[in-house]
Amino acid sequence: MRCASRRSGSATNEALAPVFGKRAAALARSAKELQDVLGEHQDAVVARDWLREHASADGSHTAFALGELAAMQLVIRDNARARWKESWKSMRRSRPTKWK
Repeated sequence: MRCASRRSGSATNEALAPVFGKRAAALARSAKELQDVLGEHQDAVVARDWLREHASADGSHTAFALGELAAMQLVIRDNARARWKESWKSMRRSRPTKWK
């Protein structure tokens, strides 16, 4: 989905915005927002997995700090999960079928 969002935003900016104007620009903004939210979620998931993997290899103080960082990544992930549906809906509302 993230790649499709990126392609949609790029295509809209380059090809459609000059022809369709505001609606195409709105789609590009929505696609960028969705891409940002999905990227934030992916980054948090990958970071938490990395932290979990490396926490067991170090001493207790490092493990505690990595645990705190992992908890922060859970919050970021959950916030992104809460926002992605609205970003998706916003992008869908701007889809080309409504540009007539």
